[in-house]
Amino acid sequence: MDGNGHYIFVNGDCIYGDLVSGVLKRGVYISGDGINRYEGEFLKTDFHGKGQ
Repeated sequence: MDGNGHYIFVNGDCIYGDLVSGVLKRGVYISGDGINRYEGEFLKTDFHGKGQ
């Protein structure tokens, strides 16, 4: 993660850092229907214990 909430790829995995929610997740990035969502393993959840 470059600190700006951008996507980076490591060993074929997409690692995304969301600075707003404080969630770091690993898996597959899906973009469609005007909605960007992420499906995969939660490496760390935010303080609310939630994710998307």
